Amino acid sequence: MNFVDDIRKVQRALLDEALTKGIQRNEEQCKIWTAYKKNHQKVAETLQIFQKDLYVNCMIPIGKRALMKGKLIHTNEILASLGDGYFAKYSASGAIALCKRRVQRAEEMLNNLNAERDLYETRMMMLENNLFDDFVGGEIIEYWNENQITEWKKKHRERERKYHQKLVKLKQEEKKR
Repeated sequence: MNFVDDIRKVQRALLDEALTKGIQRNEEQCKIWTAYKKNHQKVAETLQIFQKDLYVNCMIPIGKRALMKGKLIHTNEILASLGDGYFAKYSASGAIALCKRRVQRAEEMLNNLNAERDLYETRMMMLENNLFDDFVGGEIIEYWNENQITEWKKKHRERERKYHQKLVKLKQEEKKR
């Protein structure tokens, strides 16, 4: 009996450790995806400015400390990163749409991560409250015997047959209409 209790304690400790690591990984992923979402929202807001004008007046750096008045031209042409070192040329409105799609993807991932965190937390809560320890090693009692099961199957087949006949009648009535 003592050996079994030791095994259960070790199993519970391993499960606790695995769940806490899962929660930590989940929180790290949430931080990454929220930063990704915020960055793309900022880019989309900035692109709204460039979408309106053909050029933008600005100060251009010349060296470390010198600035000079200048203009940014072709502000409606944007190179967007596709990943793995590939870029595509977009208009400002196309780049904004790309940013919005990426923000939407980040929101979906955050929703999935929140659901995953909820699952981890409920499992931790179940372990802390020992919900299933009362039933460990309990006997499973089935109240059905073979005769009752065969009777139920016959009745079930009969009910299914009647159901399918009704469906056929309804389809025929619809065709007549």
